[in-house]
Amino acid sequence: MITTNYTAAPNNISATASGNTVLQAANTAKTKFNFDLEALRAVAAIIVVLSHVVNTVNTLDPAYHPGGIWAYAAPGHLSVLLFFILSGYVIGKAHAVPLQRDTILLYLKKRFVRIYPIYSICILFVLLVLVKSPSLAIILSHLFLTQGLTTPVLHDIAPSWSLTYEIVFYLLFIPISYFRANPVFMAIAMVMLGTIAAYFFPGFAKGLLPTYAFGFTFWLCGLILARYSRPDESTVSYASMVGIILLFLTLGVLDSPPALLHRVQLFLLRKDLTIVPAGQDAYLAFRDFAFLPYCAVMVAIFAGIKLKFRKALIAFMTLLPALSLVHYMKAEDGHPPVALLFTALFYALSIVFFLFPARLEQFSKRIIKGLVPLGSISYGLYIVHFPLLCLILSFSAFSGSGLTYCVRLAVFLLLTFSAAYFLEKVYQPRVRKAIG
Repeated sequence: MITTNYTAAPNNISATASGNTVLQAANTAKTKFNFDLEALRAVAAIIVVLSHVVNTVNTLDPAYHPGGIWAYAAPGHLSVLLFFILSGYVIGKAHAVPLQRDTILLYLKKRFVRIYPIYSICILFVLLVLVKSPSLAIILSHLFLTQGLTTPVLHDIAPSWSLTYEIVFYLLFIPISYFRANPVFMAIAMVMLGTIAAYFFPGFAKGLLPTYAFGFTFWLCGLILARYSRPDESTVSYASMVGIILLFLTLGVLDSPPALLHRVQLFLLRKDLTIVPAGQDAYLAFRDFAFLPYCAVMVAIFAGIKLKFRKALIAFMTLLPALSLVHYMKAEDGHPPVALLFTALFYALSIVFFLFPARLEQFSKRIIKGLVPLGSISYGLYIVHFPLLCLILSFSAFSGSGLTYCVRLAVFLLLTFSAAYFLEKVYQPRVRKAIG
């Protein structure tokens, strides 16, 4: 989960005399705040929330779950992959000037202040209210953000699994930035490391090495975009932004890209590289690389980055999921499943926005700008929604029908957005001011 923005001045500015040269260099690397990326953060966070409400059976109402046309599968896992690339891009832009000895501590402090205060409130709520008699090991691992590495992740704060990944990626960025390592070579090395570990040593380190190596590859792709591309306002297309969002919304169901990559992997290697790490319900596998182009292009479109062969690339990315759509449409009984309705609708609309960008540009711009305010509370939404979901689920009264589900959903959304706003707009600024 991305938990930082980039502003006019990079974060690696030292107040010491020895840091004056860094300050001067940083001033030459100022980066304009990109509000469109805030909208992208909002989209990713909302999709994660939606996936936990709709995808999983009985997570909101213990005796009812929507079916039929309402059984839409939101791509929550893909949104986390998107967050990883977005995180690498934003960190790369915020720290265009390589870290030095007198700026590393400031970098770590800013990452800590951004992540931990909000997380600490949520994990304390989980430990004190939702979890019965947690062990000392569970308590310590979650307080120190090592869940998934040292102990299983508590179900009541399941999305926090990605925070541990982010912490590791933030730490790995320090030597990469300090020694000016080439992120392209690093990404290739991570793919090779994860593949070799999954193929030859699947049980090594509890199976954690492949998932962290693959995850870091996504993060490094964001860093590559930040380092080797420059935003160009002439390439900004709000219709393309809406189109790629709509296409992204179909990928939880139209999974032909990872299915094809999985078949190629089995054909070439004669072995499945999917390793389930011990104590983790959420993880990354080799097949997730099929979605890397979708996530990377999505970040590039929102960042206003000029892409070579952009139209051809988007056309290919749009046509590939159609293989799954055709498969579903050819159901055995001759009728496509009704649960496909929203997916098919999103897919058709994505094509419309890609084909007629000029006509839909102003309408699309209003949509994207309307999402920007939610981007500023996206981290709060991401981390607080699941504990509140578990809290509401614990009440068995008033359940068992579509009406009870809708009422519970309304209460859940009100609590989640209110809590996220308080954490991001009231609590977080006070903590930042207190720490200095």
